[in-house]
Amino acid sequence: MLRVISSFPGDLGRVFGAILENATRICEAKFGVLVLTEGEKFRMAAMHGAPPAWIEKRTREPVFTPGPSNNLVLATRSKETQHVADLQLHRSYIEHDPAAVALADIAGAPYARRGADAYGQRADELTDTLRGNLEKVVQHGKRADAIVKSMLLHSGESSGEHQSTDINPLVEESLNRAYHNARAEKRGFTIKLERSFDPAAGVVDLFPREITRALLNLISNGFYAATKRNAEAKGADHKPTLATATKSLGDRVEIRIRDNGTGIPADVKEKMFDPFFTTNPAGEGTGLGLSISHDIIVKQHGGSIEVDTEPNEFAEIRVILPRGSGAIS
Repeated sequence: MLRVISSFPGDLGRVFGAILENATRICEAKFGVLVLTEGEKFRMAAMHGAPPAWIEKRTREPVFTPGPSNNLVLATRSKETQHVADLQLHRSYIEHDPAAVALADIAGAPYARRGADAYGQRADELTDTLRGNLEKVVQHGKRADAIVKSMLLHSGESSGEHQSTDINPLVEESLNRAYHNARAEKRGFTIKLERSFDPAAGVVDLFPREITRALLNLISNGFYAATKRNAEAKGADHKPTLATATKSLGDRVEIRIRDNGTGIPADVKEKMFDPFFTTNPAGEGTGLGLSISHDIIVKQHGGSIEVDTEPNEFAEIRVILPRGSGAIS
């Protein structure tokens, strides 16, 4: 599946075509079609080996609304596979509707005559396989889309202008945004938030939007680790907690983000800021968030990031930013 996607980057039509070609071959079908639902309508996404008249009609009318007894409608509503034997029991087929007769007789009546039960079982197995493959296409497509967007951010110029910014409100806003984003993305998300802001932290000359982006990534990773440990605890006495703190260091300011999550293994700690490195399950994350954060803090602002951790206990990210604009690039 990934080989198919990588062969035609950015061209979903050719991906669908390649999938359909393989599905048609595996099913030993005469031809195959792949459609996408758009409300009550259907859009033809790919055709393989279809009769010329069918190709001409669907090329001329790629978006169509079939009748209520059509197999596409029935399959969509029932979420069940429609077999050739089923098509031949439809009222439209019995009444010799040309489209229904053509679909049943051209597409697979020989299979029905060879034994509907055996064919139906085989079709169900193939349908499950194809459904799983298509879900992987969607999953990897979304991740590819997120990676491209992150790469554009990674390589793009700075957003906005650098300015003197009160660091405590910026950290507070970043924390609140990350929290509400997490609640919107994951139903039932909950975590205890702790704050300890040094009134003397004061003002820092920085790019506010860029630092906010970096903090959102760091805080979101803390949320993930804390809630992951909670899920693995399975009822044990563990309450997900994330603490943020600021501290004045004279000509620098410190921002600390600490979670009581799964911690960071030594081998992961060495690579955690590398582009595309991730320990998340397939389809979750792009592997660019921490890399982008590192570049914003270290390369763009002349700051530093330190990591302290204890496996299955905590992880603490310590960000240090210079107050002046001399280090900003």
